[in-house]
Amino acid sequence: MERLVKAPRTLRVLGVIAGLAVFALIVTNRPVVVDGYQLGSRADCTTFACDRYVATATDWLDHAAPAHRSITSAELWTLKDVVMVRSGGRDFVVVLRLADGTARAVVVGCGVGVDPDTCFVNDGSPYR
Repeated sequence: MERLVKAPRTLRVLGVIAGLAVFALIVTNRPVVVDGYQLGSRADCTTFACDRYVATATDWLDHAAPAHRSITSAELWTLKDVVMVRSGGRDFVVVLRLADGTARAVVVGCGVGVDPDTCFVNDGSPYR
């Protein structure tokens, strides 16, 4: 009789453990989204010059929202999904962290045709 009582309890414990494992996977695999952009992986600024991307995003934010809080840091990320396809250059999401704790995401591309130094903001970059 004791064995029959232990079996359902063991199954309940295993069920709870399995449920917690599934929940942990769901929570840890949540995509990082900033300003509507789903971020992929963080860019390695030691392998190329990130400064041009940050400068372009900062200029855009200064014009789009002149009263924004000061920028405390900037990060470059790849996009999880393809937003635009073009020849030449690379596109990144520049995440600008502001002094009020908010963040703004701006898609910046550098390298256009024969001019590798040209950078631009993707017109679809939302400001919220």
